[in-house]
Amino acid sequence: AFTTWLDFSQAIQQAKSIQLALEKRRPEYADVFRRNYTVLETELDNLDKKIMELVARDPDKLFIASHPVYQYFARRYQLNLQSVMWEPNVVPEGHQWSELRQLLRHHSAKWMIWEGESNERSVAGLMETGINSLVFNPCANVPNESDFMSVMTENVLQLEKAYLHNKQVILND
Repeated sequence: AFTTWLDFSQAIQQAKSIQLALEKRRPEYADVFRRNYTVLETELDNLDKKIMELVARDPDKLFIASHPVYQYFARRYQLNLQSVMWEPNVVPEGHQWSELRQLLRHHSAKWMIWEGESNERSVAGLMETGINSLVFNPCANVPNESDFMSVMTENVLQLEKAYLHNKQVILND
């Protein structure tokens, strides 16, 4: 997995290393680099804490991910996550559904994490299997309409769906 930044504590370490390297290269901008790093550190630390709080609500929750890009994320936040190889914009073929059913025999997840908006037929098929969907964009490319922190903030809101969903169902009973 290349998405090391999805472990926000590790992303803070990486940002610090970049800040120090930039200061060496362009010492005349050291104050700017430090100020910008401090802002980024605070934002990443806040995201880290929010996810830790969410996971603490149900540390045993099981997930399936549409791709194996969430390893650093799962490790940091101790998520019980198994990956499949599904493209968000492609309806899975019969053998992929069979593989999913096989996986669900020992990993009875109720949530699929997608990298992007998924095909409606895929989501409907998952719902028939008892699996809800949420999008957690790893932000591997520069976002077209926002920035990294906006995407990550939206990801936390998406993840809340999985952790608040069961609480809402219990309250409605």
